[in-house]
Amino acid sequence: MKKILLCALMFFLQISAFSQVNRETVYLKNGNVLKGDVVGFVPKQSVTIAAVDGDTFVCNLTEIEKITRDHGYIAGNNESSSGYSYHEKGYKFVFSFDIMLGEMSGMKWTTIHGSQLNERIYLGLGLGLCIANDYDIHLSVPVFADFRFDFLKKRITPYIETRAGYDFAFEGCPGFYGDFAFGCRIKRFSVSTGIETLRRENNDGIYYYNGYNDYGYEESHLEFQSFNFVIRFSLEF
Repeated sequence: MKKILLCALMFFLQISAFSQVNRETVYLKNGNVLKGDVVGFVPKQSVTIAAVDGDTFVCNLTEIEKITRDHGYIAGNNESSSGYSYHEKGYKFVFSFDIMLGEMSGMKWTTIHGSQLNERIYLGLGLGLCIANDYDIHLSVPVFADFRFDFLKKRITPYIETRAGYDFAFEGCPGFYGDFAFGCRIKRFSVSTGIETLRRENNDGIYYYNGYNDYGYEESHLEFQSFNFVIRFSLEF
């Protein structure tokens, strides 16, 4: 608590020495974010923020997580020295590279566009490119929903991630795509390991010689499933 009050006091002294050209961002512990100018400070009690939309808010010091200015860290009790808030609600973009080992070894690149719903849960929609060896070349575009749960409300946290969607194949067989992984995130970077499955269908027919100087055609429907061990490297923006 004393550290919070000291940081807040130092911040107030700073804003009195500089012009208010730069905007501040105040992150509250309940997940809300206020953007504007800090125009008032009551020692050991509150900070007054003039928001960009014209409203004025008075926040108790105990409610404030941190204050930043133009992506620079100003004050608060967050462990990060960066203006990037790892658990801030809102849009986040994740780029991942997978190494696949198993029944369909290969590589996969994916991008996920989603939202941090709260300090632990992230939901998004992903799109990727997969190049693998499935007796022959397998070239596909997986489209999937992504769910991630952080165990800790810190910049370094273990997490679980699961994906479910459909693998659209240019070469090879299309089908269901699913993935479950466990990993650790350090700031923006994360590494995870898990298992993925591709449940695929082959509806190609076959031509055969019927013995009467003629050929026939027979439809075939095959379902088969492959499992891979996956090592994933991700970068979050």
